[in-house]
Amino acid sequence: MKSNLLRRFVAGLLIAIPIVVLGIALYTVFEVIQFIGDPLFGLIGTGTPFDSAIEHVLAGFAAGVTLYLLGYAAELQVIKDRVNRLDRLLVLLVPGYTMIKGFIGGVVHEDAMTEGFRPVLVDTVDSTRIGFEIERSDSGKVVVFLPNAPAASTGIIAAYDAERVTRLNVPPHRVMEMLSFYGAGLTDLDKLQIN
Repeated sequence: MKSNLLRRFVAGLLIAIPIVVLGIALYTVFEVIQFIGDPLFGLIGTGTPFDSAIEHVLAGFAAGVTLYLLGYAAELQVIKDRVNRLDRLLVLLVPGYTMIKGFIGGVVHEDAMTEGFRPVLVDTVDSTRIGFEIERSDSGKVVVFLPNAPAASTGIIAAYDAERVTRLNVPPHRVMEMLSFYGAGLTDLDKLQIN
């Protein structure tokens, strides 16, 4: 009972953090648009008590259009190249960046974001272990992070032949949750979809 409560609390926390960050970002964008647009919105003032509401609606609409245009720009190849370069730099400079990116990618079901932290099963000499694929080389080697339980942020890194590594179709945060509870839930591995 206690472990279920704690597991749900941790899962809720992992879901709440990106939502709170997104909410703060959207509020900031809204405030910036409203600040920039105040002179423009003042020109269309009707002198009624609804001016403030109209201003907020227009600022929200402008923020939505801005976010859409930023999303469109993110799909341009020039922007993708710059984002990929920034991504590689962050991997080198920020400890845990790959892990955080993998968690977020698993939560939003974005496969491109889970690259570099994809859950896998590894056949070792005497057992099968769960871990995270860090990278795959052309020579057939796969670098895998094998976390410890319950401190899943620590572990070992090893290179295995590709045939010993099986990708799992499960989000990284789910695997970390299992590991933080000493492997509870790992017996359901036969039910996991394996790629």
